Amino acid sequence: MGTRATRETLPLPPQVKEGALTSGDLLALMGEEDFAEAEAEGLSFTGQDASYVSGRGVEMRGCAFSGCSLRGARLKGVSFTDVVFQNCDFSNAKLQELYMQRVRFIGCKLVGTDMVEARLRNVVMEDCVLRMVNLTGSKLDTVRLLSCDAAEAALQMISELKRVTLTDCDLTRAELMNTRLSGLDLTTCRIDGLMVTGALELRGAIVTPMQALSLSTLLGIRIKE
Repeated sequence: MGTRATRETLPLPPQVKEGALTSGDLLALMGEEDFAEAEAEGLSFTGQDASYVSGRGVEMRGCAFSGCSLRGARLKGVSFTDVVFQNCDFSNAKLQELYMQRVRFIGCKLVGTDMVEARLRNVVMEDCVLRMVNLTGSKLDTVRLLSCDAAEAALQMISELKRVTLTDCDLTRAELMNTRLSGLDLTTCRIDGLMVTGALELRGAIVTPMQALSLSTLLGIRIKE
């Protein structure tokens, strides 16, 4: 894997001023099945458990989460702007119609998290476990993954892939079918067993010579010594 970048080099951190935050109640905000169009701003949530909660329509701005659990949550139409998540667990959560703008994840767990057709803009994920995360059909603009485990992630049919940076990530057996990878630098990542549909998707991707050799086998190319 590549040389690990420092946290200070991460672009566009969310504009959260920790001293200005007040404590919030996550279950009170998201714990009702019929809540709609709720809003939260300038709140902090620490060590709270909202596993398997169901809800819709909440908009959160300028908030910070630390050590919280949203395992198995079922949330629809949730929007996060200028939010930071640290050591939080979203495993097996289903986040429909998700929107994120200037959001940062640090040391979070998103194993099997369903974020189909999400819109992510100015999002940073550092030291996160994204195994089997589902981002099929999503739009990614200015997204950076740093030292993340995204093995077996579903990144199929990504309709928008702009300014995406992958540094020191594990993409073993990740599915990138029907996603154009032009300009994407994979040189510091592990891509064993990467799944693509054909050569057109790989056109313009940046890889090492050894990675190119590995990818050639996916395309049915035989290299004669």
